[in-house]
Amino acid sequence: MKKKSLMKKILLFIGVPVAIAFVAVAIISLNTVNRSMTELTTSELVSNSKAASNEIGGIFDSFMEVSKQMASNTQFEEVFIQAVPGVDIRQVPGFDDVMKSMINVQKSDPDHIAAAWFIDLDTSKLAQHDGIMSKEGWDVTVRPWFQMILEKKDVILTNPYLDSVSDNTIVSAITPVYKSDTGEFLGVTGIDFNVDGIYAMLKEYKLGESGYYILASNDGQLIYHPNESYKNTNTIDADMSESIKNAILEKTEGLIDFENEGTASKGYVSTVGESGWVVATGMPEKEFGSTYTSVKNSIFVTFSLALILVVALIMLISRKIVAPL
Repeated sequence: MKKKSLMKKILLFIGVPVAIAFVAVAIISLNTVNRSMTELTTSELVSNSKAASNEIGGIFDSFMEVSKQMASNTQFEEVFIQAVPGVDIRQVPGFDDVMKSMINVQKSDPDHIAAAWFIDLDTSKLAQHDGIMSKEGWDVTVRPWFQMILEKKDVILTNPYLDSVSDNTIVSAITPVYKSDTGEFLGVTGIDFNVDGIYAMLKEYKLGESGYYILASNDGQLIYHPNESYKNTNTIDADMSESIKNAILEKTEGLIDFENEGTASKGYVSTVGESGWVVATGMPEKEFGSTYTSVKNSIFVTFSLALILVVALIMLISRKIVAPL
C-alpha cells in the first residue's frame, strides 16, 4: 500500500510537471510555427501581387512610350498646323509621311498593336494606319477620354473595350500634341493595343496549389479572374464579397480577407502604377493554413509519443525506487 502511495506521489510531483512542461513547449512551438508560416505565406501573397503589378505596369509603360514617341515626331505637329476645316486632310503636305510612320509603328509589334492613329483637333478628323478615316460629323470632343487628356496634358490609358472585329480586349494609349512655340493643343496621337496577352500571362502564373490572381481596369472591369466567365464584366457583378469589390473599385492597397465565389480567401491588393488598374492575389484559407495544419499534426504526434515515453520511463524508474521498500 505504501509502495503504491509512493509511486503516485512520484508520478504526481515529477510526471505531472513534466507533462505540463511538454504541453507548454508544444503550445509555444505551435504558436511560433503558426506565426512563421503565416508571415511566410502572407509574404508570398504580397510579393506575387506586387510582381504582377510591376510586370503589367511595365507593359503599359512600353505602349505609352510608343504613343509619346509618335507625339514627339514633328511631322504630326506640321500636319496638324496645316490641316483646316473644309480641306481633305489627306491632301495636307506631310500626310503621307505620317501615314508611313504609323504603319511602321503598327508593324513594330503586330501581335499586340492593333492600330496606330492620330486626330487633328481643328478638323476633328481621325486617320488610322490602315487608311480608315473618321466619318463627317465625327466629334473628338465627346470621346470618353477627351476630358482626361485636357486635364492630364500627358499620355493616358483609356478604359478597355471589346473590339467587334477581332474580339480582343483593347486599350488605347493617347498622347496630346502641342504647338512647339505657343503650346496650343493641336491634336493627339494614339495606339490601340490588346491586353489579352496580359490575360494569358496571368493565367500561367502559379500561386501555391489553388491560389489565383484578379485584374481589374480603372473603371472596375474584370480583365482577369480565375472564373473565365467574368472576363470583361464589372467587378460589382462578380460573386465576390464586398471587401474585395470595394478594395478594387477604391484602389485600396494592402492585405485583405475576402470571399471569392463562396470560398474564404486571403490576399493582397496592388495598384498598377498610376494607371488606376488593380491586381490582387488570393489564396483559399484552407491552403493558406495547410502548412501550419500539417506541422501542427506532426508536432502533436511527436510530442504525444515523447510524453508517453517519458511517463513510461518515470513509472519504470519509480517502481525500481520503491521496490526495495
